[in-house]
Amino acid sequence: MSPFTKLMFGQKQIVNHLQKAIKKAKKQVNNYKSSNFFIRQF
Repeated sequence: MSPFTKLMFGQKQIVNHLQKAIKKAKKQVNNYKSSNFFIRQF
């Protein structure tokens, strides 16, 4: 594997990891928003 290929492969993994992290964060924010919404109902 050439250094360039390694770099490209590494970047791909980082991007995938970031996308997963962003999805997780968005889900948590949505959960937080909906729980806050329910709390305000009472």
